[in-house]
Formats: sequence, C-alpha cells, structure tokens
Amino acid sequence: MRTKLLIVVAILLVFSCKKDRIEDEYSNLVGTWKWIQTNHTYGWCDNWEQSETLTPENQAANFTMEIFEKGIIKFYQNNEFLEKDRVVFSKYSGGECSDFIDCISFGINLNNDEEYNGNFNGYLGTDSLLLFGTFPFNVNEKNLGCESYVNYFVRE
Repeated sequence: MRTKLLIVVAILLVFSCKKDRIEDEYSNLVGTWKWIQTNHTYGWCDNWEQSETLTPENQAANFTMEIFEKGIIKFYQNNEFLEKDRVVFSKYSGGECSDFIDCISFGINLNNDEEYNGNFNGYLGTDSLLLFGTFPFNVNEKNLGCESYVNYFVRE
C-alpha cells in the first residue's frame, strides 16, 4: 500500500507542476539581450524636468538578460549573475508601438507576482527590446511619478 501511495504522489508532483514554457508567438523573446542605453527623465515634480542618457560607458556597467524557452529569465551585471525569475505573461499583443514599427507590446509578471514592483512592460521589435522603468534602471518608490526610465536592449 505504501508503494502505491508513493507512486501516486510522485505522479501528482510531476504533472501538477506549473509549466511556463515560452512557445509559439512568445518565442521571439527567447534569447540574450544586451543593454545599450537608458533614457532617464526626472524633475517633473519639482517643475524643472531634465533628462540624461545612461550608457555602458558613462555607467561603467554592462547589463544583459537571458530569456529561456523554459519560461525563465536571468539577469546579469558585468557578466555576474544577479537574479533568476519565472516569466508569466500578463499581456502580449501586436500593433504599432511608439519607437518601433510592427512591434509587440508585452507585460510580464515576474514569478507570477502581479504586485511585483519590477513588472516587465515594454515593446519588442525584430531585434530590439524596450523596457519601461525596470531592469537595469527603475523608479524607486520615493520618486514614483516624478521620473521615468526607458531601457533599450538589442539581441546578441
């Protein structure tokens, strides 16, 4: 009897695990993405809006992220591993986007956490990725609504 119970539990564990594979139309996100620049705009709340362009050269840092078919995303700074998360899509739709023609607008809840402060929202072009206020630069809670980061990546 105990053997049967162990077999049933093992089967349930294998088949009940959530599979978040990135398939079909989502697969164009799979790959390695290299950060090339970030447009940072700030000072709105103080009535003196300013902007700056952050680059690997002026930040002395390189950022990359890898998105795997298995539904995993990994983040790196200067080739050192930072974090690993699970990819769960909240939105994925085609259309024309502001900086790209015929791009995909997407939203990802990292680790399926809708409240996660770093939810991924952006646009995907053929070989370009634009992320709003998330990796590698994002708005902290103190400046929420008073600044923005638009992060640009290219496919490696």
